[in-house]
Amino acid sequence: MNVPASIPALIRESAPGDLQWNSYVAEPIIVDPATQQWDDAADVLIVGFGGAGVCAALEARAQGAEVLALDRFEGGGATALCGGIYYGGGTRFQTEGGYPDSAEDMYRYLKQEIGDAVQDSTLRQFCNDSNANLEWLVSHGVNFGSKVYTGKRSYPPAGYDLYFSGNEKVPRYKAHAKAAPRGHRVVGPDFTGETLFAALKQSAFAHGVRLRPHTRVTRLLLDSASNVVGVEVQEVPADSVGRNLHRKLIRSVNKWRRLFEPLALKAVEQAAAIEQAHARPLRIRARRGVVLSTGSFAFNRPMVRQYAPKFAEAMPHGTLGCDGSGIRLGQSVGGATGYMHSVTAWRSISPPEAFVEASWSTRMVAALLMKMPTWVIWVFILPNSQEAVPG
Repeated sequence: MNVPASIPALIRESAPGDLQWNSYVAEPIIVDPATQQWDDAADVLIVGFGGAGVCAALEARAQGAEVLALDRFEGGGATALCGGIYYGGGTRFQTEGGYPDSAEDMYRYLKQEIGDAVQDSTLRQFCNDSNANLEWLVSHGVNFGSKVYTGKRSYPPAGYDLYFSGNEKVPRYKAHAKAAPRGHRVVGPDFTGETLFAALKQSAFAHGVRLRPHTRVTRLLLDSASNVVGVEVQEVPADSVGRNLHRKLIRSVNKWRRLFEPLALKAVEQAAAIEQAHARPLRIRARRGVVLSTGSFAFNRPMVRQYAPKFAEAMPHGTLGCDGSGIRLGQSVGGATGYMHSVTAWRSISPPEAFVEASWSTRMVAALLMKMPTWVIWVFILPNSQEAVPG
């Protein structure tokens, strides 16, 4: 992978107590598992019960482990707020929709899109496993369909299940890989990330996974050989005033406050204040392992300034649980991070479909428009087209 020489692949690791730590995660401590008074226990602890966490929990249960999930809020994380799109190739839903596809064509297309940003072996596995992974989701109650939207939009209209979610139809991409609608939208109303997570959560509970919500993991506990044997948490009790305040706060953030950056970042402080006032410390035993799946650090703005300063002014995408705590927990016991500067940032612009499939001259006009200020695009397009291009 090519990385600019000015950006080191491995940034110096932080540790609890560093000026740049900027996290509630504390330094690990050594305990004796045999004599420690544990408040709960399981074979595997899942820290962060969003999309990744619920999948890890289901897999651990499938291998016979007793599983307890811990989530700072109610679970779901950013997954429950997303569009519910699964990108896959060679699926039965594509065939049923009239667009038979293959993992090879998916790979050829994505290789053009991402270049060397991902190791080739990883990209190959992602493509080769995409159909099996989709079927795994189906086995846990996630529903997909085969009605294809053939137009060009950043998200398919209601009632459609498959769409061209990338640049698959652009001529220079089609020259190397057969175009196919690979964006599989989970069946459900509106943005269907919530539907996706609800199905997986229901399956997890049915398979015996337990969840302790409103529980913030603040420290890893080690034995004398430095094995991770448990976690220390701050739990807002179920019967407390604090639990009600905590619940109301995260629901308001997820419903609307996250769309207004000042209000969302204020909620970060409010959540911490509620936890400080109402949470109780607990220690929970992990007999076989701890899985860290807490999401990004988008809502930890000091971490963004530390690792990805170019994006310090960008609006955070996700939810309050995207606080970097899983990263800090890993670092606290010597875990290394890499490419923390690599951030995805989006500005969705949906031009008329003709700009995608038309001649080179039309596409050149489109390219020039994309470089213009937003107000210029509106002035240029509105008087001459039935389709407005949003900035």
